Amino acid sequence: MNMRIPGLEILRVVEFKLDAATARSGCEEYRSKSTVPGDVSIVRFEPALMSDVATARSNSTAEAFLRFHAAGESGWLAIDGTGKVVGHCWRLDNRSKGVVTRSVPVPPGWSWLHYGWTAPAWRGHGILPVLLCSSMSEVLAEPTWLVQAFVTDTVVANHASQRSSAKVGFVPVAYITSLRVYRRWFVLHSGRVPEDVTRQAGA
Repeated sequence: MNMRIPGLEILRVVEFKLDAATARSGCEEYRSKSTVPGDVSIVRFEPALMSDVATARSNSTAEAFLRFHAAGESGWLAIDGTGKVVGHCWRLDNRSKGVVTRSVPVPPGWSWLHYGWTAPAWRGHGILPVLLCSSMSEVLAEPTWLVQAFVTDTVVANHASQRSSAKVGFVPVAYITSLRVYRRWFVLHSGRVPEDVTRQAGA
């Protein structure tokens, strides 16, 4: 449940983690078994695609994507045969010495995968797992920075996203309550993942 107070938000999420070696093998295995429909392309986000994001989602989402891009994050879009955006996800690489705190803590040397979404008509077709794999494979192949592991999080009730994460190897590790004060996040509590949530995630 989210608290609807301007500038403040309480968010309860399930945190998932995945080490680099398992990510590499997990993505290779997933891709060998599953494919997205042939008319769907997976592409990097570029500012020229802002209008397409706005049409599929909203102007505020497109503006958020432009901020992420300007901050050096990596965005990936799924685009169908008509040119419509039908899915997306983003990756923040923590290349600094300190922990980056978003809705979950992102340790140095880790990448945080967030803002995953699939259009309702395309859910169940493996769009989000392929987006996650595309993003992770990119940074795993980077020669100048060695990513150690990945972290992602989903709201507690979003079982579909949790299953998508589990399909490529992510494991639920914590049940986190965070507070957002404008754009800053503070972790209030981190506890054990309830068994029913683990079962729903299929992990």
